[in-house]
Amino acid sequence: MDPIGIEIRSLFGESIKPAWNARLCVCGVVIPILAQLSHLVVRGVLEHV
Repeated sequence: MDPIGIEIRSLFGESIKPAWNARLCVCGVVIPILAQLSHLVVRGVLEHV
């Protein structure tokens, strides 16, 4: 079982801890931003080479 599946399922559990909820929200925001930034950096490097 992958960690993401476990985290998503825990969102709908009743015994969820607020800290976990906040961490999931942060991951949901930060990870796409980091992915977008790394994509732009890679593309910029490839264009300059």
